Amino acid sequence: RPVGKLADGILHPADYTLDDGTEPACFDLIRVGVAAPRPSRHQPENWVIDGSRWRLLSRPAPAHLAPLLYRAIERGPQLLGSRMPRVLCGMIDPKSARSLTLVSPPSMELFHQQDSTGKLRSRVRFTLGVGSRAGSYNLPITDPLWHGVVIAQPKAQILRNEEGRYVLTISLGEAFEGSHYKLAATIAQMPAGYETFKPKAETS
Repeated sequence: RPVGKLADGILHPADYTLDDGTEPACFDLIRVGVAAPRPSRHQPENWVIDGSRWRLLSRPAPAHLAPLLYRAIERGPQLLGSRMPRVLCGMIDPKSARSLTLVSPPSMELFHQQDSTGKLRSRVRFTLGVGSRAGSYNLPITDPLWHGVVIAQPKAQILRNEEGRYVLTISLGEAFEGSHYKLAATIAQMPAGYETFKPKAETS
């Protein structure tokens, strides 16, 4: 998880603009120079960038690398260690914590609702796991593209995920009122050809 050199860890366009002048996209294969690990309690994966130009190696990543992606997908019923929409700050174990994971639920409900200030917020509802042990989740969407799409739609929409075409990146947000909330940071469609490398157990 690359972070900027300053204490806040924010990455600016000059940090992440690729050598071809574009910005990183989902499923890109890129090379990022890092200087040293800078783990935080809730984001142990953080590495500080070294300031070198990020290189685009392939867009999208070659299909033969798809097994790396499939192995990283979390099946549930738990999501980042629990079934709750948030993780209490005091409950995070820095030795085993993760701040990022991938999910590919069979379907997703995309909807918006007003927050306490009257502003519309986009959300996604989905289930992980099977049967009575399945876990249900209702999370904010922070992906800017999908946030706009969901806000613009007049009512809730069901996105069917046949053959696992969509994958979501779930991230832990910064501390807010004693908790780190789970967020849908990206919703992305698998590139063509990746399904060839899908594990047989998932296609049955």
